[in-house]
This record gives sequence, structure tokens and C-alpha cells, in this order.
Amino acid sequence: MRQDLIGHSEEGRPIWVLQMGVQAAALRILIVSGQHGDEDRGWMAVQRFAADDPVQADQSVPVAIALVPNINPDGAARRTRTNARGVDLNRDHLRLTSAETRALHRFVRAWRPHLVVDVHQFPPRRRHLLARQLIFCHDVFLDVPTHPAAQHPALGDAGTRLLQPILSALNAAGYRSARYTRVTESGRVRHSTVDVVDARNGLALRYQLPTVLVEGRGWSRGDGPAVKAHVLAGMQEALRLIVQWAQANYARLTEAPPGPASVPIRTRYRPAASPRTLEFADPHSSLIRPVELPGRFTPHVETKARVHLPRAYAVPRTLPTLVELLRRHAFALVPSPPDRVERIERYRVNELKPPRPNRSPRKIELQMSTEHQPLHDYLLLSTAAGAGPALAVLLEPASNYGLARFADMGIPLTPQSAYPILRVL
Repeated sequence: MRQDLIGHSEEGRPIWVLQMGVQAAALRILIVSGQHGDEDRGWMAVQRFAADDPVQADQSVPVAIALVPNINPDGAARRTRTNARGVDLNRDHLRLTSAETRALHRFVRAWRPHLVVDVHQFPPRRRHLLARQLIFCHDVFLDVPTHPAAQHPALGDAGTRLLQPILSALNAAGYRSARYTRVTESGRVRHSTVDVVDARNGLALRYQLPTVLVEGRGWSRGDGPAVKAHVLAGMQEALRLIVQWAQANYARLTEAPPGPASVPIRTRYRPAASPRTLEFADPHSSLIRPVELPGRFTPHVETKARVHLPRAYAVPRTLPTLVELLRRHAFALVPSPPDRVERIERYRVNELKPPRPNRSPRKIELQMSTEHQPLHDYLLLSTAAGAGPALAVLLEPASNYGLARFADMGIPLTPQSAYPILRVL
């Protein structure tokens, strides 16, 4: 096993990656834990997984594994969820404001994994569920990207090609597991968020690769050493099964996905035909029983709007905050040749319902016109080489999860105005 330095935290603490397996292997898997500094179960499971020499699962498919046991060393030193500047790293994969997420993205670009596993832990006790005498009893939850533009064909429809066999194997081995389910105080029941700010969606979208979320159950009142050991063993087993699954699906993971004809930029949750049933424990008796969750179960995400990709997007040099963010993501920004007149499409915002802070408009009405003009004051971003889906989600004005929703980005989105980012045909 080799240890390499991939960056430093905001306070200068080193961020290490452990390299194991066959370094020249054609299949590469990245496992990250510790985005939240108070989630020690994740890095404990990753370290134990590494100590068990997991790369022997299938000798016919050599694999290289890179493990980042603690991406947030400042938060771990403080026992806080956020980093030293108060940034939740798992909500920073769109903006890349922190040194830690920038270091992780640099490593992903350099090492080019075929699969990323993001390891966390979840609290078994939630106040609004305790009011109904319910405690989460699962050892491990799993999930996959949910934003339509971040989904990868290797994982299958809604991730079923990965989720079904691994969850079945975990349950057969005596570990309670299921697809990660959020139960909010407001009565919404769904799987993970569709937003691209987190690692699960953000890395998948930016680099067009599959990701898997592993959530282990956090410590609960009354947990003895045997319970803690069982949950850690379940998380280790989940990681082992994911590596084994990747080796069995080597061809799908290493094959470049086809370029999209169009990109989904606006989505909505669609309800299921019946409520979600999930096992819970009683906080007093510890009896485990299936519970039909109240509230609206919306496990499906459907696309409301798509766009066909232009040849490039043109970003004004007068938007320095946006230009800097795109550079953090290592998008290639190039000036247009000074003597060239480009054929462009320009959006005009006719109407919108004012959004809440950091949220996209609930309704937006756009008009597009085609023009020919030189682009001396713009920088061009090509949509080729896999960058198109991420650029469309980030830059299109109608995107639910784009950069225009952040006021500090300086991208005006107001009625009866021209949208500043152009589409180059």
C-alpha cells in the first residue's frame, strides 16, 4: 500500500490517499470518507476495509483502489460536520469553495476513476420520527445519483443493476440494508436529493462517471460493542461487494458512455402509486417492524425540460466570479479568434416567478433569438469531450440546479432582460 499527498485542508492539515491493488490496472475505484468531520464510522470502516486487502475479490480483473479516509481533517479534529470555515463539504461540489473539495476534484481529474464510492453515516434517531416511536434500524443504506443528467448506464435504470444484487447480498449476510430513504419533518418521503451540490450527483455529473453512496448507521444510545462491530462489519461488507460488483461489470464501467443528444435541465419529483414501507425499531422495546410511512412518497424523478447542446457556451469576461468557478472545475476557457464572427443563440427572459435565495425560479419563460456577432469579450467553453451535460446543467437559465440561482455569482436572471451567457452554434 502506498500513501500519497493530494492536498491540504483550509488549516494546512495534509489530505492523504492510500493506493492499493494493481496501480496499472484498467479498472480504478475511488473510495472517499470523512466529508463530515463528525462521522467517524465512515473512516473507521474504510480503514478496516483497507487493512483486509480487498483487491483479491476477483483475480481475473485486476483493480486499483484509491482510498481517501479523511477528506475533512479540520472537521475531524474539531468533531464538527463542516470544515474549518464552516463549509459542508458534501454541499460544495458545485461551488468548490473549499480547499478540501478542490483537492478531491483535482485527484479525480488526474487519476480518472471508473467508480467513486462516497462513505457517510446517518443518525438513527430523528426527532420527528421519535415522536412516532420510530428509530432507524438499518445497518447500511446505499444510493446512486438521482439527477437525470448524472446517471450512468453502467448502474442500470435507477441504479437497479448495482443496488439490487448488493442489497440482497447484504441482507442475506445478516446486515439490514435498503436504498437510502429521507423522511423529512414536512412529510416528504424520497430518496437522496436531486441537487448537484453533493459528491454523489456533483462528481457523477462533472466527470460522467458512476458514484455510489454508502451510509452506515451512527452510534445510538444503548449500542454496545457488539452492535458497533456489527455495523462496521456491514459497511466493510458493502465496500467489498461494491468492488466485487465493479470487477464483474468491468466492461460497462470502462466503456465511455455515449454522448447525449439532449440534456435534462429541469426536473420534478413524481409520486409512487403506494406509500413507502420501511423497517424501524421501537425506541423502548427495540422490536423491529415494517412501517408504512406517512406523507408523500416521491421516489421517481422526471424531466420537465431538456436542451440540445450547442457547440460551446460563451461566458462574458465581465462575470469574474463565474469565470473563476469554471476554472476551479478545470473547464477549458478559450478566447474566440479575433477575426471570427460566431453564430450564436441568445436567451431573453420574458417572465419568471422570483426565486427564493439559492433556488431556481419556479416558473421561467424564455425567448431565443439567433444572431451573428464577434465574441471579443467572451470566453468559450466547448461541450465536447464529456463536458456538455455539466455545462448545460450549470449554465442554462432554465436549469433547476444551475449557477444562476446563486445571487453572488453575478448572473442576472430578471424579467425583460437578456441572459448574459450565449450558446455558440
